[in-house]
Amino acid sequence: SVHMNCFRAHTADTAQEAFCVAGFNQRLNTIDALLDRGFPIDYSEWGSSLLKWAEGNRLVALAEHLLKRGANG
Repeated sequence: SVHMNCFRAHTADTAQEAFCVAGFNQRLNTIDALLDRGFPIDYSEWGSSLLKWAEGNRLVALAEHLLKRGANG
């Protein structure tokens, strides 16, 4: 059987990847679905949050959406 902590880590990694891919592709509905299920909006495992990445890449609509959802950076 799978140890529960391993399952949670795998699930968290998958959620993180899904959140980043959704952001990179500006899939706002997918971002909302993940946030509504508890994914932390300011998650920054890779050293930068999705908001900072959006700002750095001049993705205004994405940055505005994240701010409306409560992102702090």
